Amino acid sequence: LRKIKPVLWETLQAFFENNLSITKTAKNIYIHRNTLIYRLGKIHKLTGLNPQKFDQALLLYIAFKIKQFQE
Repeated sequence: LRKIKPVLWETLQAFFENNLSITKTAKNIYIHRNTLIYRLGKIHKLTGLNPQKFDQALLLYIAFKIKQFQE
């Protein structure tokens, strides 16, 4: 998870805050939905976990919360 850059953590946070909605997240962070899909794909490539699948998103969410707790 250390390979994830801050912009990807911010994208992931917005994705979680918008209940895994591509459209709502893209609008919320002012990016094109294809850019969001690209970033989520990059997270998938770096972690092996697909944030668009609920069970894998849950693992990423837990990792995200642990990261926040440690800061």
